[in-house]
Amino acid sequence: MVAIADIYEFVSLQLEVPVELLDKDTDLCEVFDVKADACADLVENFAERFKVDLDGYLWYFHHGEAGLNIGRFWVKPPYERVERIPLTPRIFLKAATKKRWKVQYPEHTIPKKRWDMIINKGILFFVFFYTLNRFLPTIIDKFS
Repeated sequence: MVAIADIYEFVSLQLEVPVELLDKDTDLCEVFDVKADACADLVENFAERFKVDLDGYLWYFHHGEAGLNIGRFWVKPPYERVERIPLTPRIFLKAATKKRWKVQYPEHTIPKKRWDMIINKGILFFVFFYTLNRFLPTIIDKFS
């Protein structure tokens, strides 16, 4: 049986924070300024350590994603379309006890396509080919 002390010990080691700063409702990502990929790593490491099935885990309710997302200025990414649910030791304890991620997420709709990412790719494509068109002739002339 998993005890809350086991969860505290795990979180303390993962986030390198004293156990004394933890209680069942500590918002781990907010209180300890854990962002995007680090939150995802925390959940994945938790699942591995406590043998938890993450099939029901919806990352966008708990944290954003890393990197520059220019497309979000035009189209909201998933994590901006839902109300954030804090990652807490209480949630981890429940999941570790049941061996499944059992958070009840509210009703929501997320588009099947990530239009923000499609916009990002379009911008990247444009910048790449603009740069190539702008500087390639100069480079070719220099080495010719």
